[in-house]
Amino acid sequence: MRDLDKKAEELKITVEDAKYKRRQVYEGGKVEGENVTYREVITERIEEVKKFRTDKKQHLDRLYVLKDRQREIDTQKMNYQQNIPRNYHTADDVNQAIKAKKKLYETTSMSSQEEKRLLKEIENLQKSLPDM
Repeated sequence: MRDLDKKAEELKITVEDAKYKRRQVYEGGKVEGENVTYREVITERIEEVKKFRTDKKQHLDRLYVLKDRQREIDTQKMNYQQNIPRNYHTADDVNQAIKAKKKLYETTSMSSQEEKRLLKEIENLQKSLPDM
């Protein structure tokens, strides 16, 4: 009889241990040496990660807006530079080039093809003056 009582007592102890462990699992268990449960620690860290992700998303959204603005500015720049000759940076440079080419046209003898090419260059430079 004592053996059966002893076994019954051991079984009660194991049942109580199992209940205690199950309760710890459901409650999240306490972090050693603190009054905070593991579940609370995990949820706190999950919230930190969520906050970090939202901050990252906001920064990326701002970056995309800036990139779009940069593309718009680049297309405007390309539209402005479309009619401007490559090697000339100011209107004075274009005027000097026109004068030099006119002088070359007036003072040098050349073939008709070269004359046409030179006149076309002068005409293109004069067209680009308002855009400068």
